[in-house]
Amino acid sequence: MRWKSIAHVIGIVLGVMILFMSLCFVVAVIDREPASVLRAWWITLVMTMLAALGLSLFNRGPIQVSHRESLLIVVVGWTASSFFGSLPFYLSGAIPSEINALFETISGLTTTGASILPDPGTLPRSLLLWRSTTHFLGGLGIIVFCIAILPMLGTGGMQLFRAETSAAMGDRLAPRIAKTAKITWMIYCALTLILIGLLKLGGMNWFESVNHAFACISTGGFSTRGGSISEFHSHYIELVLILFMLIGAINFNTHYLILHRSYRALLQDNQIRFFLGTWLTLSLFAALSIWGTTYATLGESLRHATFSVTSMITTTGFCTEDFDHWTPFAKLTLFLCMLMGGCAGSTSGGIKQIRVMVVLKKVLRTLRLFMYPRAVVPVKVGRVPVEPGVTSAMTGFVLLYLLALLAGTALMTLVVDGETAVSTVAATLGGVGPGFGLAGASESYALMPSAGKVILMVMMLLGRLEIYAFIALFTPDFWRR
Repeated sequence: MRWKSIAHVIGIVLGVMILFMSLCFVVAVIDREPASVLRAWWITLVMTMLAALGLSLFNRGPIQVSHRESLLIVVVGWTASSFFGSLPFYLSGAIPSEINALFETISGLTTTGASILPDPGTLPRSLLLWRSTTHFLGGLGIIVFCIAILPMLGTGGMQLFRAETSAAMGDRLAPRIAKTAKITWMIYCALTLILIGLLKLGGMNWFESVNHAFACISTGGFSTRGGSISEFHSHYIELVLILFMLIGAINFNTHYLILHRSYRALLQDNQIRFFLGTWLTLSLFAALSIWGTTYATLGESLRHATFSVTSMITTTGFCTEDFDHWTPFAKLTLFLCMLMGGCAGSTSGGIKQIRVMVVLKKVLRTLRLFMYPRAVVPVKVGRVPVEPGVTSAMTGFVLLYLLALLAGTALMTLVVDGETAVSTVAATLGGVGPGFGLAGASESYALMPSAGKVILMVMMLLGRLEIYAFIALFTPDFWRR
């Protein structure tokens, strides 16, 4: 292990945190927030700066990291960012519990959106902005941001990019990985700015527009209000957020192609077609299920079902209604959305649509071979055959994901009821946020036992790092030379 390079990169990650923390500190000064909040920001900035400088001084030369070292950097980098990111909440007294402050920060950075705050609006504006900023940073990943702005990462940038974004990210957008990271972040920022403007036109003030845009494009879900999007009572805002939640859940390679006027890319991408087809089908099923039971009219049923299904399948977690009171079939539909997630190469979580599609095709292939043993039936995505090694890897990931869901649920049943256990594990592992039961759409995670919060924090990190990077650190082979 090249510990100097590892320490240097983690120091750079903390340096990026300082940059964004400073902006929130400026808001605190401008708003003349209480002395406890200003003191918390000072202490946080000093502590984070000392840690960043101390780690960066370990190495001043070129940064070279292997695949194994990049996995360690990603896991430790996310953990360190979560710790330092929680300090403003805890030191200010806004979230007086260490576990709760860490839970809120991990939820923000992993773009989960599970909150322990029944009413976020009680927070000072600087802390509300920092809470949403953790979503903005976590959407594409802090380390991808570092690669985009720091050419000093050199050849190690490719390894870090792969470890941060997972194998399902997609093709490069440019020959150099640093340029790919820059292009991706530029698209991400441009979409965020457009959404800020559209939300302002819908009646939100500038502060709320910024916070909700940060939470939407990153498919995070934190809101400035306790009732989430329902408190705005606006069809326009709901429609805009549906559109941008879907945009956030679509592969950023496709956004790049659309910007270069390759409009057919949207319709020709089999993963996107499968995703949109699944979204429309599940939205219709959920609407029909709650029509006449929860809501009197089909229009109202379609409105709330479409928003909730979009929010769940993109793993954003915004809410307009308390779906905990919907029919069992509608709740099952939302649970399936939590598991599947959006497209690979997007900011959404979950299993990812490409994996779901390939595994379903593999199941159909197995059934056909059962009836026609001598048939040659390749697994194809569109007209392109998928190599057996790729299908096996995707099947393995899905099984590992379901195993993590089962293990997490088993542990959670020791502290909460069964419905709450399975839904909260699915919601945190998939980066969704709200679940059912004690953590329903109208509730928060505040009443969750401390042991349950620790389990769910692990689930958040496990899901954001797509399981492999996190588990690899606990295997003996990882530490062997």
